[in-house]
Amino acid sequence: VLKELSRERLRQLRQLQHGVKKQMRRVVTGAADKRIRDFVREKRTEPPVARWLDQISFTVGVLVIVFSEFVLLHAPELFYVWYVVLMTIMLGMRTYEYHKVKWQYFLIDFCYFANLCCFLQTFFAPRSCLATKVNFIFSHGPLCFAVLAWRNSLVFHDVDKMTTVYIHIAPSWLVYAQRWFGHRYLPGMGDMTAGQYAYQL
Repeated sequence: VLKELSRERLRQLRQLQHGVKKQMRRVVTGAADKRIRDFVREKRTEPPVARWLDQISFTVGVLVIVFSEFVLLHAPELFYVWYVVLMTIMLGMRTYEYHKVKWQYFLIDFCYFANLCCFLQTFFAPRSCLATKVNFIFSHGPLCFAVLAWRNSLVFHDVDKMTTVYIHIAPSWLVYAQRWFGHRYLPGMGDMTAGQYAYQL
């Protein structure tokens, strides 16, 4: 009787082992009958192929950062135009993608609010000293610190990561351009006294 019980337990154990092996193969390879070592061997011999979309987004990502630098250094008085165009496109894409995966409540984050404040100042209150101070504090404080805290990185072929970087960095570029070159395109910015900008110290 004991031998029969041990044989039965051994048979059950082997069935369980076989079932677990099939499940692992299905999870790793996608097929229950394909061995994992064969799957790994096939993957190693496949030539690495960059997807067409990755190549396009990488090229666009590099061009966007180069053009942003060009505008900021060559024509900073026009950076607000580039900021509005760039952030409208990026935030539109982010909103669409987040709604698609039901992450829309992430759009209530502080960084989006700070970008909205920059938009509002650029369009509706370019002469407001208070709005300039608030945007300076927002963009050079929490947003710049978030780049370090959340370890944002320039991954040119990843649109989501590039959007995250620009959401946190672009407002500080905009406020910098408005502060030092704003009098060229925003009436009244040149009329502000040095004392009104002393908050930057």
